[in-house]
Amino acid sequence: MAITIFRTINGNVVPMTVSSAIDSFPEKRTSRLPKFATSKISSEYFQSVEAYTIPNAQCPVCGALVFYYEHTNGSKVYFEELGPPWPKHPCTDTPRALLVTPKIISKHEQPSFVRSINSSQTNWINNGWKPSTILSLKEVVAGVGIANSIEATVIVTDTNERIKCTFKHSSLRKLKLNKNSLKKSLIQSLVTDDKNATVSVHSGVASVELAGVIQRRPQQKTHSDAPLERHRLKLTDVRAQLPNPDGNLTLLFAKMHGVEIMLVFDMNNRKHFISLDQILRSKQINLSIYSRYIKPRWGTNITLELNTEALLELPIRASYEANKFLSPSQKAEKISEKKQRYGGNSAVADAFAKALKNT
Repeated sequence: MAITIFRTINGNVVPMTVSSAIDSFPEKRTSRLPKFATSKISSEYFQSVEAYTIPNAQCPVCGALVFYYEHTNGSKVYFEELGPPWPKHPCTDTPRALLVTPKIISKHEQPSFVRSINSSQTNWINNGWKPSTILSLKEVVAGVGIANSIEATVIVTDTNERIKCTFKHSSLRKLKLNKNSLKKSLIQSLVTDDKNATVSVHSGVASVELAGVIQRRPQQKTHSDAPLERHRLKLTDVRAQLPNPDGNLTLLFAKMHGVEIMLVFDMNNRKHFISLDQILRSKQINLSIYSRYIKPRWGTNITLELNTEALLELPIRASYEANKFLSPSQKAEKISEKKQRYGGNSAVADAFAKALKNT
């Protein structure tokens, strides 16, 4: 059967008679399912607290700062906040919006106003939730004909508290996750009391809340827990090196168990000044150290005593550190003495020491 069709040729409409058989040929078309655009966000990105508080993307529709998240299970979501109740950004809560390539903001490109976002306005922070990660997973065999569950140890990112919870088969099916992909999900924890907590997990597809138990690790005894044994050690061969006019530190040298030690007094410090004055005015200098250690341990604090009465606490130092605390003129004197003893020109050091003494 012939039919008449019309075609435009050189601007003129021309009628054409054709066979109807042409119409029976199928039209060649390539049908493709829509493919959602992806980003280059690593799976480790959401293991930091910053990732939950600083937006990492812009909405492709309105340009607002949002949290973009994607999972290996195929989910791609723009969130308003990354915490319970996990509100999604309304502009992008449609499959069509996910066809657009996400506008990811890198850490280097994040403008200053992103970092200054007021976290107190975030609902999940106000409610006590804290970003968390999965530390370990263990598959629990339930029995014949019963689906296995997964026991997880969740660690709170900023407090390092450990929470143990169990993912049942129904929860994993709802999240569309398995044991391997569970660690890449978004996790928040809420400590309710000393023993219990709630764990909220979002996979981009759905969210679940699980009851958890806080795992308390046995506390190790520290030095502060154990009673400290202290020792009173007598000082001998006590001598003081007073500062020159250009200095303010007095060095007190003494021997303890045959080892020469040094204590530094700051003459601008009233307590140091009074304590040293008591020592120098004392007719009988009976100095002792009250310390945790029998042998000198440089840098540790000791209690200096005069006739068994505590004066003040000072760090104990080695005598060879004296050069660090000498005034400029005292250092010049040391150089001069060394040159005279071992030979060499000490005229510059002599002049320097003399000039500083006269100032």
